Amino acid sequence: MTYVARVLVSDGWQGGDFVEGRGPSQELAELDCLQDLKKKLEILVELADGVLLPIRMVEKMPKELPEGLELVIFARSSHSDGSSYDWRFFALRPGFYSIDGQGFEVVVGRPARFDTLDSNSDVMYSLPEGSKEYVDGAWLPSIGVEYHY
Repeated sequence: MTYVARVLVSDGWQGGDFVEGRGPSQELAELDCLQDLKKKLEILVELADGVLLPIRMVEKMPKELPEGLELVIFARSSHSDGSSYDWRFFALRPGFYSIDGQGFEVVVGRPARFDTLDSNSDVMYSLPEGSKEYVDGAWLPSIGVEYHY
């Protein structure tokens, strides 16, 4: 007799798949299933309430910010399944901003995140004067966030 442990893993958009484990006992089937399930885990770091970033991107984050500016993470997501695939780091003055009809607040000492869906077209979001983007380890002046399809 073989025991089978399985769990349905869904991305919330396009259904899901079963992850299965097998073994000569219930415990071994569960362990086998958990080993396969572990391969599907995405490890995130919560930088501030509701501001999540994949651990591999946290390692690429700037360690220091320009004086008087705060970190804003722009995350571009797939229009087909909503998963984020492009993260960029900007520094803006504290305040309330509205981009593409979405409002967000930049607060001293708290990273902010702005999410945008890939629109299958070129897009430019204007940023206020004095904004900077973190590129290749350096803060560069930026007038906006450009995405090219």
